[in-house]
Amino acid sequence: MVDHRPSDWRVLDLDKDPTPGDPQRVRTLAKTLHDFADDVSEVLRLVRGTAGEGTHKEWAGKSATVFKEEFSGAYRRT
Repeated sequence: MVDHRPSDWRVLDLDKDPTPGDPQRVRTLAKTLHDFADDVSEVLRLVRGTAGEGTHKEWAGKSATVFKEEFSGAYRRT
């Protein structure tokens, strides 16, 4: 998609574009960040799901300890 950007900003008493940039690049970045947020939400749902099942409470060993420490905040719902 090609967006038409004015080149004459005198009507706004400006010498140049006040919002330079590529709108398509902004749209692409917004989609990328939205997709990333969806992925994070899905992972958080899965991590919280383990707490509901009690799985992590039965898990033992060094990896279980580290997991519990690293993800303890994920179990608190905001």
